[in-house]
Amino acid sequence: MRLDDDINRVAAELEPYAKILDHEATKYWELHNKRFKYITRLTGELIEKLTLSGCSVERILDIGNSFQTLMINRVKPDLQVDTMGFLDGRYKPDGPTKHYDFDLNDAYYPDRWLLLEEQEKYDIILFLEVIEHLYTAPEQVLSFLGSFLKPHGFIVIQTPNAAALISRARLLFGRNPYDPIRTNRTNPGHFREYTKLEMINHAQQSGFVVHDLIMMDYFQQTTVAEKFCLSVAKVLPATFRTGMTVILRKMA
Repeated sequence: MRLDDDINRVAAELEPYAKILDHEATKYWELHNKRFKYITRLTGELIEKLTLSGCSVERILDIGNSFQTLMINRVKPDLQVDTMGFLDGRYKPDGPTKHYDFDLNDAYYPDRWLLLEEQEKYDIILFLEVIEHLYTAPEQVLSFLGSFLKPHGFIVIQTPNAAALISRARLLFGRNPYDPIRTNRTNPGHFREYTKLEMINHAQQSGFVVHDLIMMDYFQQTTVAEKFCLSVAKVLPATFRTGMTVILRKMA
């Protein structure tokens, strides 16, 4: 209950901040704030799980900082939240923090991998709404991220479900369910979205076990068609939901 209270308090603090940012950032907050709350709660639960197992959680790595970086940083101010990828100054965490300027597509080249000492590695790595923006194979990216993870740690992936009901409906009516690749190389859009079974296979091939996999509708839907599909998907199997959260641990 305390965790939920803290999350709601911080979300209320971030709401006016989101509204004074540029249109794209404001829209992203409106569409994803339910997801930001969910991932913050999930991160808190994983921290508690690790603490109860005797592990001391001190640092989290967030790949691609955004509103969730600020939310987790403020809900858990005693933890150091480090970041990797393109550093967006709008979402820079408070307090001590480290940023790794690394293009995840370069995980294709093992000789370019960043190397960490064992004591520098992370208890939790958040890999949220990023994997679909990469053109490098998931096995190569996940293997690289695994080198940053402590043996007991978690990697949490969030990504759209390629087989969501709304995507199937668009394809049924002859529409491509996925946006075209953009001309902006720093924000190219989605190269590839994944299904539940694909994510499980990619994880296993990268040396991980799937600790948990949750299919949820945590994106705000705006069109009539999206809202209709959302209501119908609630009575269908979970594989029709729009969002996927995958929690990985290293194989023993």
